Amino acid sequence: MDVGWNTDEALETLKEGLSSIGTDLRSIESIVVTHIHPDHYGLAGRVREISGAKVALHHLDAALTKSRYLDPRDLLLEMRSFLLDAGAPKEQVEELQTASLPALDRRSFVEPDIEIQHEEIAPIPGRSLKVIWTPGHSPGHICLYEGRSKRLFSGDHILPRITANISYHPQSGDNPLRDYLESLEKINNYDIEEVEPAHEYQFKEVAMRIKEIQHHHIERLVEIKTVLKSPPSKTAWDVAQELTWSRPFNSYPPFMKRMAVGETVAHLKYLISSKEVIAHNDNPVTYSPLEL
Repeated sequence: MDVGWNTDEALETLKEGLSSIGTDLRSIESIVVTHIHPDHYGLAGRVREISGAKVALHHLDAALTKSRYLDPRDLLLEMRSFLLDAGAPKEQVEELQTASLPALDRRSFVEPDIEIQHEEIAPIPGRSLKVIWTPGHSPGHICLYEGRSKRLFSGDHILPRITANISYHPQSGDNPLRDYLESLEKINNYDIEEVEPAHEYQFKEVAMRIKEIQHHHIERLVEIKTVLKSPPSKTAWDVAQELTWSRPFNSYPPFMKRMAVGETVAHLKYLISSKEVIAHNDNPVTYSPLEL
């Protein structure tokens, strides 16, 4: 499963956890990672080096490993273009563009040995875990379902208290929020008694939690449409500043601002696809309600 950041602390914590169940790193035969983000994938290289384990990742996230972690120069240029199109102030663009680079120090680059697909059985010896492709948080995000115990290993797809960041960005796909909401419906097709998320804590009542998450995104879509009712047309940066966040948008550090803007664009893209909002090809891009 997910192995965490590439830090000594994370490695020691993993060792302690394995020791508590009577095993160690050298006994690991397979590392199945729910998605490409460094707090899940970052330690995979070190664990593979110690154990010889095979690393497995969904093929859509596997296609992003080099451009994200080995040579991110083109990705940084694409991020700059995205931020300028979103209306980020030019004096902040460089800081926003490079905001995630410190995370590169907390990953050990490794290409996956195995590329997994939707509805396959995950390559974990002794377990029968079905791969459920759940894009949205990343293009190749997966959950793993064990039918015998009715248990879902949900990665970041469904968390018990917070909602995963669903952002539009250069590696997100065209409509990540639509992908995410459709992925939530996939999970409703499974008989699940307990969820093991990648963050926070175990929980039950997954159908109720899915409804709460769906409601959150519906509320955010309504809020964005309300913001756009006041002319003139607004950039994504303008809209993000007017939305309700856990604290004021302008108090966020650069990386959090970038995620907030990406999430705003994801919702705008969804509203465009549902023919409720129109994008104007200005420089930067602006948005307004679509008058039918």
